[in-house]
Amino acid sequence: MIKELLESEVIETPWPILIEKSLVNGTKVKPSPTCNDACRTTEVIGMHTCKHNLTHFTREFSGMFVTVCDLYIQSSNSTKQSNKNLKIKERRVSKESVFLWFRQFETKLVSIESVINLQAKKRFDPFHEFVKWANEIKFYSSRLINKDGFEKSSENLRSLHKTSVMLMDSLDTAALYVNPESATFGRKRETDLYSMIHKISMVLSHSKTNKNRVKINLMGRVKNLHRVFESFKIIPLSLIQNAVKYRKCNDIEIVFDERDTKLDFSVVSYGDFISEEEIKSLFKRGYRTKKAESMNVEGSGLGLYALKVVAEAHEFQVTVRSEVLDTTRKNIARNIFTVSIY
Repeated sequence: MIKELLESEVIETPWPILIEKSLVNGTKVKPSPTCNDACRTTEVIGMHTCKHNLTHFTREFSGMFVTVCDLYIQSSNSTKQSNKNLKIKERRVSKESVFLWFRQFETKLVSIESVINLQAKKRFDPFHEFVKWANEIKFYSSRLINKDGFEKSSENLRSLHKTSVMLMDSLDTAALYVNPESATFGRKRETDLYSMIHKISMVLSHSKTNKNRVKINLMGRVKNLHRVFESFKIIPLSLIQNAVKYRKCNDIEIVFDERDTKLDFSVVSYGDFISEEEIKSLFKRGYRTKKAESMNVEGSGLGLYALKVVAEAHEFQVTVRSEVLDTTRKNIARNIFTVSIY
């Protein structure tokens, strides 16, 4: 959202702004032809001066780096001649004016986000009726499934149950999108997480055609019950659904590692390599990797965002590793998403 606000000039940008590798022109100052990505690096939070004697200011907002760049901060040892040679008179600003812009930007951003979230919540309120009936479908399909067991149920019944689960997942994710506080609704309950995740994996691995069937292997055991909110199911749903959508080969593995009261469960799949830079952005609202966008796979970038909201509500840690296995196989990587439960 921050990028769209800057590009649409809803928020004034008098100077060049770098955000998500996109450079937004300033209304008063244009980007310097001498500076490049190395000069405008977002790895340095705060203020830094590049080799062209221009200064760049970086701050983080909602997990996104915003850099005011290509400006000249005159120092006491600067000479009029050097200023003339550099042609930077129009770039001369004070640090105080940049800091003031950041403060005003943050204030406007908070206000805009508040209005957007309020409007989104109002638009979502009429969907409560849909949620009620979706819950009914899931309830009765679950009763029918539990009667004979998932594997022994008919193909049509399994497909119906999977559809009801995915429908509820979509509605729950949408609710978290407009109201993150809903992740803590209700009371924490002692839950058998192994059984929960096993049921989810059976549903998500189901396909109407054997050609597209995905095998999900569960490894390890869980002895203890763990206290979680009702919203916890969003975590395994999102991780397994993501793995099913973006895998390119091999089975999917769910690995449980329980030590005393601590439980790590990892969802492991094999697909495109995810760079460290992409990993930093994976859980941002609406973010999708370039590879994901280029694939013919539906996605909105909300699943992992909702997962992060739920994990933070539980104070659980989520980590991601991507390990290239064989460069001769089009950079197939082993992608591991781990949730640490305390």
